[in-house]
Amino acid sequence: MQQRVEFHARADRALHNPQIRSNFRYAMDGLIDKRKRSFPDLDELNRLRLRCAEIRVNALSKLPELLEQLEACCTKNGIQVHWAETVGEANRIVLDIMNRHNAKLLIKGKSMVSEEMELNHYLEQQGIECLESDLGEYILQLAGEPPSHIVAPAIHKSRQQVAQLFKEKFPDIPYSDDVDRLTRNARHILRRKFYEAPVGLSGVNFAVWAPNARRVSVVGTFNEWDGRRHPMRLRPGSGIWELFVPGLGEGDLYKFEILPRNGPLFLKTDPYAFHTETPPGTASVVYDPAGKHQWRDGEWMQRRAGAKAWERPVAIYEVHAGSWRHRPDGGFLSYRDLADQLIPYVLEMGFTHIEFLPLAEHPYGPSWGYQISNFYAP
Repeated sequence: MQQRVEFHARADRALHNPQIRSNFRYAMDGLIDKRKRSFPDLDELNRLRLRCAEIRVNALSKLPELLEQLEACCTKNGIQVHWAETVGEANRIVLDIMNRHNAKLLIKGKSMVSEEMELNHYLEQQGIECLESDLGEYILQLAGEPPSHIVAPAIHKSRQQVAQLFKEKFPDIPYSDDVDRLTRNARHILRRKFYEAPVGLSGVNFAVWAPNARRVSVVGTFNEWDGRRHPMRLRPGSGIWELFVPGLGEGDLYKFEILPRNGPLFLKTDPYAFHTETPPGTASVVYDPAGKHQWRDGEWMQRRAGAKAWERPVAIYEVHAGSWRHRPDGGFLSYRDLADQLIPYVLEMGFTHIEFLPLAEHPYGPSWGYQISNFYAP
């Protein structure tokens, strides 16, 4: 009874707070507009709502069976599952894991279950620091407030309020209420914490923009190209699907399996992948570019800055890198091989500059690079 009275009192204060009402109105107008653009057909939207409700009711009716099935699948993939009957037991399981690894810093993903367990408060009482990695949750952690929404936890905060909060908590960072600047500041702060964390999880975070898809999965050599194994999650209102897959490493092949609103399933290469198969293969390849290339053109860049290019003659040689010349076995030249052969030829022919036809990845050579499949993996 006392909880009900306190709830009604808090709700009444919030409803009469003009700042909160304004924040919610602004956020909800944006979400509603994005939903209309994502689901222009209201009949289809209602059908999807009913279908989701049916799936939920069906899942709840078979919950014990589904949980055991989930445990079996997780165990098969090397994941240890813990069962707890009470909040206290669940919190103690987490604490025991932390203690076994002598870990004093826990970095968390967004979890409403841990909010209901008050896991952060429990672990902090045991001398363990908890850090929310979701930006909305992190903002509320700094403010010492619980989330106000299951998907958008900080929806009740304006950007000015967030900026003021960052100014109070991080006085060394210049004040800004620009959303992009706030996001970059938060990333800088969180990354420092990630580097300091004693316990981590390796893997790959996949993301793709597919606003009109009904379902998107990441498939590859790691799941036998089976789209049922790794379905991605849609970030509401953004059109972006994402998923973190642990345990992957460089060299794993992957694509996105997309189910459109109308038509059959199809596979799509990642347009923002850092590496792809050599044609005729078209799969994207997991690759970490960090530290792979060290630029050594500082001296040339300095000379270029002081040169008066308009006073010099220009003769441009246009070339398609993939078809200009091949190796004796018919394979493609590497960029190093291309430089060793192309530059002497161009100089001998009297040209001053080289203009490349599109270098972005393209599986069909005769297109001369104008039919690209990827932006960053030539």
